[in-house]
Amino acid sequence: KYGRQITARIHYTTYEEIPEKMPVIVQCTMRRMIMEGQTATFVVVAKGNHLNYQWMVNRNDGKGYVVIPQAAQSSYTTEAVTVNCNGYKYKCVVSNSVGSVQTAEALLEVVKPLPKYYGIHVSEEKSGVAFASKLQANEGETITLTAEPGTGYTFLEWQVLSGGIVLSGAKNPVTAFVMPASDVSV
Repeated sequence: KYGRQITARIHYTTYEEIPEKMPVIVQCTMRRMIMEGQTATFVVVAKGNHLNYQWMVNRNDGKGYVVIPQAAQSSYTTEAVTVNCNGYKYKCVVSNSVGSVQTAEALLEVVKPLPKYYGIHVSEEKSGVAFASKLQANEGETITLTAEPGTGYTFLEWQVLSGGIVLSGAKNPVTAFVMPASDVSV
């Protein structure tokens, strides 16, 4: 007989079925403090097989916890928040075919940003004294300017050097303006 003998080896791989276990929460966000206008991210770390996530929010409106649509990942990021969102509570339900568990409440604290102060500079001449009611102010505050001419001098007028303010009483030694969102020099 002519030919070759062929020997083949066949390898089998067997898979052991791993039974699903109840999800276990390992870690989760408990509190987020952010400034108004920012977003907040909440995270859950869980162990288990084939996990599903669903985030919920309690807006303190009497409706209790409600499902957040499209929030089905292990983390959830809010849209930019306002101070009206202060005190909202978040939690996540983690589930699989065996059962579900939920995280502890995560509290959202929203604070207003600190006000921005702008400087007020009043130039003085040797002919008297001039000053503002404040050296710094927030946008929207009313600032009073006062000029006291020295002996033998009279007040002529206020001149705006920078800041774009309008002085309706520019010819009066005492006048006022509303602070803009910039430094002012007069």
